[in-house]
Amino acid sequence: MFGSVSRTVRLVLLLTPFAMSAFLILGSLMRAVLSGDFSGGGDFRVFYEGAVLFAQGRFAELYTPEQFIQLAGIVDINLWYVYSPVYARAWVPFSWLGMDSAWIVWTAGSVALIAATAAAASKRILPAAILAVTCAPAAMSLQLGQNAAVSAAIIAGSYLLARRGHLMAAGAELAILVFKPQIAVGLGVWWLADRRYRKAAWWALATATGIVAASWLIDGPAWSPYWTAVAELATIRGPTLQVSLMGFVDLLRPGWPVARVIGAGAGMALVAVFALWARSPRDPSIAFVVATAVTLLASPYVAMYDYLILLAPIAMLIDSHDVERLWLPATALSWTVLFSTAIAKAMKASFGFAIQLAPVALGAMLVALVLTLDRPGVASPSVDDAVGSP
Repeated sequence: MFGSVSRTVRLVLLLTPFAMSAFLILGSLMRAVLSGDFSGGGDFRVFYEGAVLFAQGRFAELYTPEQFIQLAGIVDINLWYVYSPVYARAWVPFSWLGMDSAWIVWTAGSVALIAATAAAASKRILPAAILAVTCAPAAMSLQLGQNAAVSAAIIAGSYLLARRGHLMAAGAELAILVFKPQIAVGLGVWWLADRRYRKAAWWALATATGIVAASWLIDGPAWSPYWTAVAELATIRGPTLQVSLMGFVDLLRPGWPVARVIGAGAGMALVAVFALWARSPRDPSIAFVVATAVTLLASPYVAMYDYLILLAPIAMLIDSHDVERLWLPATALSWTVLFSTAIAKAMKASFGFAIQLAPVALGAMLVALVLTLDRPGVASPSVDDAVGSP
């Protein structure tokens, strides 16, 4: 039935959400950048005001939701600060700039980072960069002032280093995700399971431990209120931005105490299956996509803009494989990523529960990818040379 659909029609169906996100989301953002006005991105304001309080050593106020919201002048009661002192310390230089200037620097840097990540991952440099910046997760991240561009660049850079046999450097770079460790789950588990990459995994763990230890020594008083804030965040149920398996179940049954446990169990089961799958040498580009998809499905908290970490894996997969047979699940994922949150919010407002479609579409894409392209036992020469033969 779908095999008769022309390639042009397939591309139009696949890429229309990119054009829509550019028009609907990036248009207002560009006007704000050109006018030099702060766009009001809620997450950026949280990062900026948090950096100001952190620089002043006001850790208790930073990590107490009610006090932070009042001091930062934030209307949304859910926009309180939950990032670790590692991230807060890294953001302090932005507090030296005014709000508008800091936002323009952060937004311009994010755009450049997204484009550079796509260009580094693909042989089709210009089209990849354009599509990367206009995809819905990128547009959402830029609109909110989020840090998804940083996560995507770290994931891509660490993997590219590993592919070239630079395992120590790959692990050290991945460890930077200590500010958002759930985004490193898939790559870390893959590297631990696959003997070829295990050295990178251990270096990532060691470097992350060193970063946290250094932060503890430098900003020790900030860590106790931080853990209190994290414990409070964990009690919040059913946020509509959540697009992992845990979020899916939590939204579907928001009043059911066992829902979150079931979602967490499903995520851990997926990670266990993935670890078994990754023990056999796999085609690296396919394993990279699978590891990233597993991360987004299994991590305890993932928002839609975090889907930007799929950027480099998908670009590499398109360069190295015939992916025509995956056009239908890819198209479904493309449309779903753009509208999933809006649908979930409308459902929750109307019915008190919601079906977050993004994890469903991503799961279907993951299954289709493995069934269609996966071939066990594919070696990665550069890595094999680096770690030696068995």
